[in-house]
Amino acid sequence: MNARKSKLPRITSGPSTGQPVPKKYRALPASDFALGPGRYPINTPARARNALARIAQNGTPAQQTTVQTAVRKKYPNIAVGGMKTTGKTH
Repeated sequence: MNARKSKLPRITSGPSTGQPVPKKYRALPASDFALGPGRYPINTPARARNALARIAQNGTPAQQTTVQTAVRKKYPNIAVGGMKTTGKTH
């Protein structure tokens, strides 16, 4: 019987594997991560959007809320949860 190989990339480093955080993230302050050091970087708008997408796929409801709150706080103009916030009140 042949073992089927996955075409998905294998995760070999990072907090989820117990490996060290990549060098490009080591110098970032904790406020640039949504779920603690090395987890869901939000230091740029693009990474914040990516964190929202990844947590929606893989996170628990509590983690999703935490990431959404962090992104909303840091980037008020990014749409979070289908709602674009402008920072203005009506």
